Amino acid sequence: MASYIKSVLFAEDAPRYRARRKPPVQDQQALAELLATLGASRLPSNLNQIAKHLNQGTLPFDEDLNAELKQACIDVAYMRTELLKALGGQQ
Repeated sequence: MASYIKSVLFAEDAPRYRARRKPPVQDQQALAELLATLGASRLPSNLNQIAKHLNQGTLPFDEDLNAELKQACIDVAYMRTELLKALGGQQ
């Protein structure tokens, strides 16, 4: 870092470094949608509670829990897909 600062301050022909580019608007929109989905869901809290009860051995497995686990898997898959789209990856 010191070498860079010295080169910029004291050398007239110092190389100019490009500023970081902002991500395209499309990426910002997809990332905002992903964060909104995560924020609106109770997914982190639900998964934490499930893990807690599994560790304690006090988890009664019923249709409600089964449905919640399936929905959590769907939510995670959706967030993964949206994140990959935002980062320009394959779906």
